[in-house]
Amino acid sequence: MDPPLVNDSSFSAANPSSYTLSEIWPFPVNDSVRSGLRLAVSSGRVFTRPESLEHSGHKDVSTAEESTVTDLTAGWGGARKTRDLNSEDDSSKMVSSSSSGNELKESGDKKRKRCGSESGNGEGSMRPEGETSSGGGSKGTEQKNKADPPKDYIHVRARRGQATDRHSLAERARREKISEKMTALQDIIPGCNKIIGKALVLDEIINYIQSLQRQVEFLSMKLEVVNSGASTGPTIGVFPSADLPIDVHRTIYEQHEANESRGSHPEWLHMQNCYIREDRFEGAKTRKDLAMEHQNAVKEALNALYHHPDDTVRVQADRWLQNFQGTLDAWQARSSNSIISAGFEYDEYTSIQCLHSSAAGLKKYVADNLLHDSSSNLETLIFCSQTLRSKVQRDFEELPPGAFQKLRESLTTLLKKFHKGPPKVRTQISIAVAALAVHVPAADWGDGGIVSWLRDEMNMHPEYVPGFLELLTVLPEETFNYKIAARPDRRRQFEKELTSQMEAALSILTACLNIIELKEQVLEAFASWLRLRHGIPGAVLASHPLVHAALTSLNGDPLSEASVNVISELIHHTASPSSGGISAQTPLIQVIVPQILSLKAHLRDSSKDEEDVKAIGRLFADVGDSYVELIATGSDESMVIVHALLEVTSHPEFDIASMTFNFWHSLQLTLTKRDSYISLGSEASIDAERNRRQHIFRPAYESLVSLVGFRVQYPEDYQGLSYEDLKEFKQTRYAVADVLIDAALILGGDTTLKILYMKLLEANAQTGNDFQEWRPAEAILFCIWAISNYVSVVEVEVMPQVMALLQNLPQQAQLLQTACLLVGAYSKWLNAAPASVSILPSIIRILMTGMGTSEDCAAAAALAFRHICDDCRKNLCGYFEDLFTIYCMAIDGGGGYKVSAEDSLNLVEALGMVVTELPLDQAKSALEKLCFSAASPLQEAAKEDLDKKHARELTVHIDRFAYLFRYVNHPEAVAAEINKHWAIFSFIFDARPWDMRTMESLCRACKYAVRTSGRYIINTIGEMLAKIQFHYQQHHQPCFLYLSSEVIKIFGSDPSCADYLKNLIETLFAHTTCLMTSIKEVTARPDIADDCFLLASRCLRYCPHLFIPSPIFSPLVDCAMIGITVQHREACHSILTFLSDIFDLEKSVNEEQFVRIRDNVIIPRGATITRILISSLAGALPSSRLDTVTYALLALTRTYGLRAVGWAEESFSLIPRTAVTETESSKFLRALNDVAYGADVNSLIGHAEELSDVCRRNRTVQELVQAALKPLELNLVAPVS
Repeated sequence: MDPPLVNDSSFSAANPSSYTLSEIWPFPVNDSVRSGLRLAVSSGRVFTRPESLEHSGHKDVSTAEESTVTDLTAGWGGARKTRDLNSEDDSSKMVSSSSSGNELKESGDKKRKRCGSESGNGEGSMRPEGETSSGGGSKGTEQKNKADPPKDYIHVRARRGQATDRHSLAERARREKISEKMTALQDIIPGCNKIIGKALVLDEIINYIQSLQRQVEFLSMKLEVVNSGASTGPTIGVFPSADLPIDVHRTIYEQHEANESRGSHPEWLHMQNCYIREDRFEGAKTRKDLAMEHQNAVKEALNALYHHPDDTVRVQADRWLQNFQGTLDAWQARSSNSIISAGFEYDEYTSIQCLHSSAAGLKKYVADNLLHDSSSNLETLIFCSQTLRSKVQRDFEELPPGAFQKLRESLTTLLKKFHKGPPKVRTQISIAVAALAVHVPAADWGDGGIVSWLRDEMNMHPEYVPGFLELLTVLPEETFNYKIAARPDRRRQFEKELTSQMEAALSILTACLNIIELKEQVLEAFASWLRLRHGIPGAVLASHPLVHAALTSLNGDPLSEASVNVISELIHHTASPSSGGISAQTPLIQVIVPQILSLKAHLRDSSKDEEDVKAIGRLFADVGDSYVELIATGSDESMVIVHALLEVTSHPEFDIASMTFNFWHSLQLTLTKRDSYISLGSEASIDAERNRRQHIFRPAYESLVSLVGFRVQYPEDYQGLSYEDLKEFKQTRYAVADVLIDAALILGGDTTLKILYMKLLEANAQTGNDFQEWRPAEAILFCIWAISNYVSVVEVEVMPQVMALLQNLPQQAQLLQTACLLVGAYSKWLNAAPASVSILPSIIRILMTGMGTSEDCAAAAALAFRHICDDCRKNLCGYFEDLFTIYCMAIDGGGGYKVSAEDSLNLVEALGMVVTELPLDQAKSALEKLCFSAASPLQEAAKEDLDKKHARELTVHIDRFAYLFRYVNHPEAVAAEINKHWAIFSFIFDARPWDMRTMESLCRACKYAVRTSGRYIINTIGEMLAKIQFHYQQHHQPCFLYLSSEVIKIFGSDPSCADYLKNLIETLFAHTTCLMTSIKEVTARPDIADDCFLLASRCLRYCPHLFIPSPIFSPLVDCAMIGITVQHREACHSILTFLSDIFDLEKSVNEEQFVRIRDNVIIPRGATITRILISSLAGALPSSRLDTVTYALLALTRTYGLRAVGWAEESFSLIPRTAVTETESSKFLRALNDVAYGADVNSLIGHAEELSDVCRRNRTVQELVQAALKPLELNLVAPVS
């Protein structure tokens, strides 16, 4: 007998002491480090108890149940497989890349987008968040053409809790390339946010839209066939539904030819449905014959999907295959040893009949049998392996209790068969086995769990090692895969099991290192296991053969991707708190850091492959990110790392240079935040140490400013850039701006400004001091704009010269646009400048020039105009007439101005701020002029047929009223104007109440008038509310409700308004409750529901004496109960907030009579409300609403105590124990009971999340729970006993 391939070995315990930084990073690097690596073996275990896994999100059924069949691709010459990302989708938020100045409007228009982690310094940052990236595939994107089988199905490996995260934080941050609109599109397109690469994402979006067009055509033709079939005979279908046996009379192409010959629907795929009842099972065809036909149908569907020339056939084939994957039939395994047939004959199939019809049993042998069929092509193999993997992950609970052994045997046989490939098939089967391990306790795998079982299999069958290594690689990754429908307790237990088996896993990998051909695969598996919270001491890893192998491979050409992954994981491990921190991992750091630093020379090697340079840059960035606190001490050793990172930053490729941007940000935070120095004690010591460190790093940040400034320069061919390329360029500028902000926080804004100004002078001198080559100057002006918030308002050395230079710029559009933005950004400096009054006229002229240059430049100029009028309003009070002239020319388009209607609102806001600074008499006169200019076009329109006007012709002028009422802070003046112009407002109310856009604009103007004027508008408010009541009953505009809520907020406590407010409340709510008597009606009117319950919450807060005793209070609670499960986010939030406000009524109202009325309404409905809330936690609402639902349940429990706990117990008693066990429900009920007795409310949040995970683990369980709770079929009020 051959000796065993691998044996268990133990790690020696380490007893690390504290090290100094010089001991961690000894320089220079020598070969003794490499030669000192060895495997330490002893009999002692060194593993620490793993911490509980912290979950960052919840599993959504929509994600868990997504198709794994195909997405149709461009040209329809092939189909691209959807990448199966084993994690929740990470939505990346992008910085807007609009080319106009509007991208800077919100919140004073000087905010910056932040990085993934919020900075603690209170300053804005433009650092975009990191885009989820998936490595794990090959360096190049796999391509296909029509003749080739699909090749781009890539199993993406998990990393540190997020399966698509193959890189460090810095690596992810540099991949922030896509705009907010692109992100929104990715969320809409199924599976699109799992595609790697921007080009592929765009390709996927285009083809999805094309597929929708083709599906519309397909459905139209199908309807035509159905209609024609009603008179000519039986209906001809397309691919049969997945739960019906089929009878295929022709192959796809035979049917295609037949269609062409008869001239009916050419290139149309016809397959006849045979509706077979159970009493026909003993007919002419046996079960096996029908099953074989079903198997052939799968083959033909796949063939059509990949090769049929007709687009509609491809669409319906894709749909049919997706439906097939969702059925129990997809479970079927190979004929001789199938899961079902081996343990359950046909007459014993009753346990599965309860889930699906008996006809489903006819589709036996399909997936696994096709995998064993030697004639199956790659497309069929991939589909069937995906199907098995998907079913094991999601639907394992559907199998009978004794099916585990047969399933494991079947999957193991397949893994052995495909041990040499195809790799995609082998990966899918490996994932299926790993998912099985998540479901099944370690004891069922034998002593030592799945790793020991795997070791035994490898010992008995060494020829299958490649396949088993794939399984060993994916095992730890599946720990964090929330597509697996495992209970949270079982998932945590699986992580502990794997952690306890780490020793055996690394022993297997060490033994496999002897096989040279498998070295890369072994290192990938090692990297995968390092992501577990293993607790292996640094001293053990430092001398481990696997670490030595990875370090040795760093010197290969090309660079080993697997070795880079290993070293990256080791770096993160050494910095992880769960590993004991830096001091405990010092021996390992001493080994890996010198090896990384020895790669520095490769950064300047032009012959080096770009992907290799990226990998090296990634390692340097990982070192910087992980050890930033050590680096921040400023020791000589740490400065070696800093200089290496500057080398990466200086790389000409932006993708490589930007890997370090996250490090410079983290270092800035560490150097500036007080928490970094808290251990020093006294304030004097803290200040001294902070100043010392910042002084050390000043040269590095000065170099950084010079290194990144040139990257924002427009390319020479900027005019030929595509829309997407231009957005990408803007993202680059934002990223560089964030780095400049980091530098300004270390160097000081004034010092950074001086550096940039010297660059500006150099650029100007190189072009003959006339800025004829505008691109370098524009780039420096952009950099100066980026640091505007950090330049002192009293700076007098550089800014006056910059402002003087701006007046001599050529009228080039991009240059002038940046100049306008810069002027607006330094508006506070302009106000504080000693010569402000003399500078402002020339600045205004620059803005006027900008308004006439281009639309984008005009947008930037209007925005700057607003900033200047905001900050310099006192200096501009005497120039209102001149400003008003500019305003009139801009909105009328005179003088060649190109200010859009939207951007003109910036000018309205600007003048409104100046008017606010005027004395009341002058303010009234000025506001009258402004309002007249807005009212005149409306009055002219009223003389014509107002119904025929486009909404935009009216709203542009109404919105100007809204901005004036909002920003002119003179209540009397605003009240006078709204009273004066109420006639035209009233006329529009009566003329266009059906026009939502016009009504929203009009209500917005009224809202700001009410908010600013307060009681000064009392004479008009009655007529305004009468209009609202009348038109709401006719046209149901939700904006009427929102305007009413603003009125309630201002006048709710005013006794003089009580009568008409009470009438308003009862009228609006009575009509609304009639509109929403079912969840279907609430879903159809989400905006009304949202604004209705916002109004109701404000009534509780501002006028409970009018609302709670009213007859409408009880029906409105019923309406809220109906709408709890509405899927619209804002409507659902408003409803749950309203209910929570009712439960928490004592917090805002102390009157006993109101509490008694509340209890009389809520207590009879308490059981139903609780049941709906628990149903919402269990899947009736998306998991993103979990916090809001939990708080509502929490508020209910705090108010009604044990009675609410009893209501919850009644609800849980209805849920089958197969879905939620007694233990799981008891844990939640205990937490609820603790809250009722006053325990910490935060404890309920975790239990609610766990209950949600249990009930959402797969679609079958979720449907079972919802069917038991029936949240949409409940009587609202319980019968009185």
